Amino acid sequence: MTDAPHTRTPTDPLRLTAAQQGVWFAQRLDPADPAYNIAEYADIQGPVEPELLRRAVGHTAAEMESLRTTFGERDGVPFQRVLESTSISVPLVDLSHERDPHAEALRRMRLCLAEPADVTAGPLVRLTLYRLSPSHHLFHQQVHHLALDGYAAILALSRIAEVYTSLVLAPDALPEVRPAGSLATIIEEEDTYLASEQGARDERFWAGHLVGALPSEPPAPSGAKRYGTTSVRRVYGPAETARLKAAAKRAETGWPTFVMAALAVCLHREKGLGEVMLGLPVTGRRTPVARATPAMLSSILPMRLAVSPADRVADLARRASAEARSVLRHQRRPTETLRHQLGLTDTTTALTGPSVNILAFDDALRFGLHPATLHNLSIGPVEDLAVAVHASFGDGGMHVDLLGNAAHYGQQDLMGPHERLCRVLDAFVEDPERTIGAVSPVDQDEQRRVLGLGAARLSGSDAPEPSPVTEQFARQARITPHLTAVVCDGVSLTFNELSHRVNRLAAVLTSRGARPGTRVAVGLPRSTDLVVAILAVMRTGAAYLPLDPSYPANRLAFMIDDSRPVARVATASSAGTIDPRGSVPRIDPSTTAPTGASGEPVGPAPQDAAYVIYTSGATCRPKGVAVEHRSLSNLLEHHRQEAHTLAEEALGRQLRVALSAATSFDAFWGPVLWMVAGHELHIIADDVRRDPQTLLSFRV
Repeated sequence: MTDAPHTRTPTDPLRLTAAQQGVWFAQRLDPADPAYNIAEYADIQGPVEPELLRRAVGHTAAEMESLRTTFGERDGVPFQRVLESTSISVPLVDLSHERDPHAEALRRMRLCLAEPADVTAGPLVRLTLYRLSPSHHLFHQQVHHLALDGYAAILALSRIAEVYTSLVLAPDALPEVRPAGSLATIIEEEDTYLASEQGARDERFWAGHLVGALPSEPPAPSGAKRYGTTSVRRVYGPAETARLKAAAKRAETGWPTFVMAALAVCLHREKGLGEVMLGLPVTGRRTPVARATPAMLSSILPMRLAVSPADRVADLARRASAEARSVLRHQRRPTETLRHQLGLTDTTTALTGPSVNILAFDDALRFGLHPATLHNLSIGPVEDLAVAVHASFGDGGMHVDLLGNAAHYGQQDLMGPHERLCRVLDAFVEDPERTIGAVSPVDQDEQRRVLGLGAARLSGSDAPEPSPVTEQFARQARITPHLTAVVCDGVSLTFNELSHRVNRLAAVLTSRGARPGTRVAVGLPRSTDLVVAILAVMRTGAAYLPLDPSYPANRLAFMIDDSRPVARVATASSAGTIDPRGSVPRIDPSTTAPTGASGEPVGPAPQDAAYVIYTSGATCRPKGVAVEHRSLSNLLEHHRQEAHTLAEEALGRQLRVALSAATSFDAFWGPVLWMVAGHELHIIADDVRRDPQTLLSFRV
């Protein structure tokens, strides 16, 4: 133990700073959460005299009120009180006998980091000296965020090293006491700021800055509650780091904004966002007193950044720099005040998206005559995701970490996003003049999978010709006869029921002349009968010709005259719309029975037309485009390999697939092919698919 000398510091209770209030209430909501512990250690390459180190700690505690502060609550209102003196233990733990002393020290530090602090009883400051060998030590410092933020923690550790060095050089001399700024002065400055014109300007800035820009909530935790963070790291050597800094210089910006821009590009590409919301950690220190006073003042503020594929990397980085400078000019507006201002105090809505924490400070210290380097262990709580960049002044390298809230992410979950972030950053370094659209976050293997080119398949003459879609449907009906195949407006058909109706109608169509080389028009409203008719026409070998009842009469007449169908499948109500002249024999699928029908459908060959789609005719007369069965079969085979099989393996069940496209548009085949592959097709009614809000709320 070491006692800090008595001071004349008043012991009257003080209110918390705005930043402290947020930490206090968050910790009180979940006292078992250790996320508000922050920690670092100094790696000292030399012997350390434990007693002199304890004296240095006591001397520093006498100078810094935050190291002597306790917290309490009265009538629901938190307060802090500065003790006139305190005792801070600095145990020496000798690990020199361990097989890997360094790994064992880090293990113990992480265990300490996982222990929740009692904010009312303490201790809020924990210090340990680990001896790895007589000439190698790790000095571990852990504090609670209520007492110090990251900026202040470095001030404290650096001052301990400075005092220790002074004691080593002159062990009999008492180092000069240099009191840091007082907490009372910090609180007075905060009160003055909030009542000032600058405070009002900052309030107006944030009120306008955040309109319509709140990010979505993070994913809900699953399973048992987990605390802490998970992380993945990439180490950039001095040469790589130098190239990053040189590329940023060519782009006329600082390298930290390259990291911000890279994260923005990842979010832009992953979520399809034209504007992303990042979190920018700020110290909250805009005055000399605040910068000199160890305290808790920092926060994470929202930073909006527009991203377009047409942007050049350099332009996006400069825009990120300008946005960061704008936020920094208004950084004294506390996060909790912003949440209250926006009505988020009692919600879980995030104020920011993933944050970018640039830890760029001089990590070189001296403990006596021996050099030491500073290493961060925790930046504090991570709400969802955060990027932490540790830039070393000593060796010129840096670490890029992706951190995730352990309740949402395991380490495996972070590896892919971290690789994509680093890949984007590497692309920035390679050419800061390229456009964002030319930057790919994924590697070539993943690109091939995204483009549907990665699945192994036979090629050339060795590849068997896929069977027609109608045969594949019949095979699926035999495999899953009792599963639901199609649903529309409360009517559903199993695969067995649908197959029987297709065969019945195909027999009738064959008796009316449907065969390969002919066309059958289908003009039905959106219904299960529509799917029956499409498959039945193709079963005969004829080409399906969609006639949308909503088309203009002259276009429908032209399509009939041009294609010369042998029959039309239509209801009594739709028949008059699609062919008012009655020029084509009508077949009603709801009343047709097999009685009188004769002839077995021939079925299609691969080169036969499966369907005919007419162009819009916007620049000339519409043209009928025939699509062959082998093209449709190849599309189904591709979908099986690249979508159907992957979805089935991932979910382990039949999917429900919505058909919202018009049946006169090629895109409608996508959902229909899912049904042919064994999944449940839901046909969306016209009044739903044409109303974006109603369609958005539709669930299958």
